[in-house]
Amino acid sequence: MRKVFIQLLFAILPLSIVAQEEGIEFVKGTFAEALAKAEKENKNLFVDCYASWCGPCRYMSNKVFNTDLVGKYMNSGYISFKIDMEKGEGPELQKQFKIKAYPTFIIFSPERKELGRFSGTASAPQFLQYIAMATEGKDVAAFQQKEQENKIRRNNDSQKKDTIYDEGKGVLFLDISYEQALEKAKAENKRIFIDCYASWCAPCKKMLDTTFKDTRLGNFMNYQFITIKVNMEKAGDGKMLKNKFGVKVYPTYLLINPDGTLYNKFVGGAYVTTFADKLKNALLGEEDEYTQKERMQKGN
Repeated sequence: MRKVFIQLLFAILPLSIVAQEEGIEFVKGTFAEALAKAEKENKNLFVDCYASWCGPCRYMSNKVFNTDLVGKYMNSGYISFKIDMEKGEGPELQKQFKIKAYPTFIIFSPERKELGRFSGTASAPQFLQYIAMATEGKDVAAFQQKEQENKIRRNNDSQKKDTIYDEGKGVLFLDISYEQALEKAKAENKRIFIDCYASWCAPCKKMLDTTFKDTRLGNFMNYQFITIKVNMEKAGDGKMLKNKFGVKVYPTYLLINPDGTLYNKFVGGAYVTTFADKLKNALLGEEDEYTQKERMQKGN
């Protein structure tokens, strides 16, 4: 582990001194050729297992892999290879390595032994930390789970006191139909935010009573979106939207483009800061865990 972190240290320190090459250099060819190159150069092989439709995969490519920090470290210590799991040799490799989520990252030794793996998005520093752990055979998934649990615990402790109430200045849900919302979205060139709820759903009610009453969230969402809430169990807009966009759990939040196409969606109630993070990630094109699993189950 010490050797890996020393490599990481030397990758970070020169950043402020000299210009750096940009991003990870992924080799072309087949998986077998990438393994052979890693063996020949006595380097570990980093494999990015992705799918073309995967929002988190695009995020990693566009926001993390192309950074100087990550490129410098990975290019100096690894042979990097990326493969679409749904094209060419991808489906066979997906079965062979039992890939269940995208993106999944696997580290192989020069001797072609799998050293470790991890999945999901991460910031550049987090990604390098996970790379170091996976290279040393550490259980990155368990570490990520612990990180998430600690984050949720901290959020729950702090966010209960975080909501700023100001009567009438939270999220203003318009009392209009979906068609009227579309017309308004086109006229104002805004996306529609739809709170898909059910009358019996306790988390839905809690969101209306707490998170959606937050002044800061209201200021942002009222400016950014045409906001409506729709009971998914009622005839008309409810059942139409439920079927059209595959709403299965409550609450589900839909981000609809002005032309009526789905931009993104995410699920679940949350305190203000966590909800804001979910909304931010959705706007960046990331899929939440539920949506990603749902897509994979459909085989899309």
